Amino acid sequence: MASVALADDAPAPTYDRPAPSYSRPAAYQEEPSSRPVYAYAYDVRDDYSGNAFGASETRDGYATSGEYRVALPDGRTQIVTYTVSDAHSGFVADVRSVFGVSFWALKRC
Repeated sequence: MASVALADDAPAPTYDRPAPSYSRPAAYQEEPSSRPVYAYAYDVRDDYSGNAFGASETRDGYATSGEYRVALPDGRTQIVTYTVSDAHSGFVADVRSVFGVSFWALKRC
């Protein structure tokens, strides 16, 4: 039988918790922002390819309304009219297709 003798009865090592290496984040402060107000419109007509489309939109705060139009390959014009009234109402769209009427005849000015 072999016996093992311990060299000495040294105490177990202790470890101190390290100091944090980061600082506490600053309190959240909402940055002041201006209310979004804008309007835009565009139309594209390419006689070579027959492509025609356009869009318009206005916004004042959350209140947003607009429309976009595109000429479909089967000759119809698809018109999407949309609104957003406030932060809770969401996006409300009306999609319709018109057949036999020129894209430009439907253009809103």
